[in-house]
Amino acid sequence: MRTFAGLSLMLVMVTARAETMQLTFMEQEQGIEPYQVRMLVNPEFLRIDDGPDAEGFLLLRRADGMVFSVVNENESVLDIPRRDIPATPPIAVNPLDEYTPDPNAPKVGGKAVVNYRQQFDGVTCFSAVIADDLLPDVRAALTELNLTLAGQQMQTIANFPKESITPCLLARLVYARQRFLTRGLPLAEWDENGYRRQLTDYRAVKDLPEDTFTVPARYEHFQIGEALPL
Repeated sequence: MRTFAGLSLMLVMVTARAETMQLTFMEQEQGIEPYQVRMLVNPEFLRIDDGPDAEGFLLLRRADGMVFSVVNENESVLDIPRRDIPATPPIAVNPLDEYTPDPNAPKVGGKAVVNYRQQFDGVTCFSAVIADDLLPDVRAALTELNLTLAGQQMQTIANFPKESITPCLLARLVYARQRFLTRGLPLAEWDENGYRRQLTDYRAVKDLPEDTFTVPARYEHFQIGEALPL
């Protein structure tokens, strides 16, 4: 068990060569019990689910940024294409990113640990503990996913109450979404609304089911704005 910045982290590394990296997180949102999240990353895809028996999953096709949100119960797929994000946000979004190395924290995967804060006018909106330059391809895949999800958020943000559209919100969801990925991999991250995610394990994996990175052909596809099956 490793401890850093008041957080506990158990990491298991498998050194055998494999095409897919598996990351396991514990995630929590306000009012919801913690739950496990699994990420699988290879050069072609990123898949997010809550384990092998998940009721659904999110799949990023890295070649074009297309995201498929798959629900097995009703055999449906929400298609989320990559969309351009307006260069000028509706309100000013200019967060200050603060990185503070933690020399007392043990290294993770041979990488130094850094504390990160994103703030506006002295108010912290988002925080993370990152491992400097750890798993660059995983970070690239997450950045690609964030580009697509940020574009989706901009399609719906006009429906938010005007008073709820704050610099923190726009930075968190769109304009500075996990910007710390340019520097390192999050070991833990949290915001002022009760969201929290902590990395518990990462390892190279083999022998995944052949359909891990495929969307069932019989499932019906929808896009934002269309009626989904009940």
